[in-house]
Amino acid sequence: MRTTLTLILLFSLCAAGQEPPAPPTLAETITKSRDEGLFSAVQIAVFEKGDMTLELHDGFTSFEPKDEVTRYTLFDLASLTKPLGTLAMVGQLIAQKRLDPEEKATAILPGLLKPIRVIDLLSHTSGLPAYDAWYFKYRDIQTIEERKTAIVKYAAEFPKERPAQYSDLNYLLLGFLVERVTGATLDRFYADTLATIGYRGLPPIYLTDGIDLSAVAATSISPQTGILNHGNVEDENCQLIGGVCGHAGLFGTAEAVGQLLSHLLKIPWYRAFVEGGIGFDRPEPPESNFGLTATAGMRGHLGYTGTAFLIDLARDRIIVVLTNRTHPTADKPKMKERLRKFRQTIFDELLK
Repeated sequence: MRTTLTLILLFSLCAAGQEPPAPPTLAETITKSRDEGLFSAVQIAVFEKGDMTLELHDGFTSFEPKDEVTRYTLFDLASLTKPLGTLAMVGQLIAQKRLDPEEKATAILPGLLKPIRVIDLLSHTSGLPAYDAWYFKYRDIQTIEERKTAIVKYAAEFPKERPAQYSDLNYLLLGFLVERVTGATLDRFYADTLATIGYRGLPPIYLTDGIDLSAVAATSISPQTGILNHGNVEDENCQLIGGVCGHAGLFGTAEAVGQLLSHLLKIPWYRAFVEGGIGFDRPEPPESNFGLTATAGMRGHLGYTGTAFLIDLARDRIIVVLTNRTHPTADKPKMKERLRKFRQTIFDELLK
C-alpha cells in the first residue's frame, strides 16, 4: 500500500501560499526503496543556519499498514544516541569541571583496571573491542547493576588491545561513568543537561514509560524473543540494562535531531568535538554512506536501525535521514549495499 509523499518546504513558494512539489529524485528514491521493502517509514529534515528548510515524512510505522508516519513519529535513533546524548552529557560535565577528559576512567569505574582515559572512550581510541553479545552472556544475571558490573569486568579482562575502532563498548562505559559521577540515572541527567544548556526544542527521548505505538516506527522482530520491537529499543545489549544506555536508547524525530544539533553547534565545547571529529564520522570516498559529494570537512553519524545525520559546517547545514530499515528484520538481501545507495542518493540530492 502506498501513501502520498508529504513534504514541507519552507521557502518563498510556501510564503506565497503555493505548495512546492517534492523533488523528483527524493520522491522516486523513497517510494522505490519503501516498495522494495528496505523500510516502511522515513523522515527527512534539513536545517540551514538553525532554521528548518525541509521536512518530509512518508510510509507507515510498520509493514502492516495501519498508522501513517507523521512529522511527529518517533524513530529508534540507535547509535545516534552517542553524539546526541552521551557526548553532550560528558561534554557538559567537562565544561562544569566535574570531569577531566584526561582522567583515567578507572578512577570513576574502579572495576575497569585499565589505563583508559575519558577522552579515549569519547574518541574510540581505548583499545577495547567494538561489540559482543553481552545480552546473551549475562542474561541470567538477575539485576541491572550486576549486569553493568559484568560488562565493566569484561572490558577490564579483555585480553589484547585493539587498534582504534568505533565501539559500542566505549559509549556504554561512558554511560556508566556519567551515572557514577552524577548519581543520577542516564535519562534523568540527559534531561538536566538539555535544560542546563538552554535547549527548549523538541528533544530526542529515552522511552522509559509506555507510549502509544502509533507514534513510533517499529524495528525488528527479536530473534531472542520472537517479539516485534515496537516502542522499545531494538539494541539487545541496551535492553539488557533497562533500555537507557550510553550507546543506544534515544528515540526522536528528524526535526528533533536537527533542532538539537543546531543548538549544540552553538556551544563552543560541542562544536570543538564536531570539528575535531571526536565521536563523529568523517565521509570517506569513494563509497561514503553520506553521499558521493560529501567532503572530508563534513561530520556525521550512522545508526544501525537506518538512521543518519550529516553536518556541513562550511554551509551551516544539517541533514537528518531516519528510516526503520531493520523492520521486520535486518537480514534482507544485499542490505548493506541497498542502504548505502539509498543514503548516497538522498544526501547527494540534499547537498546540492
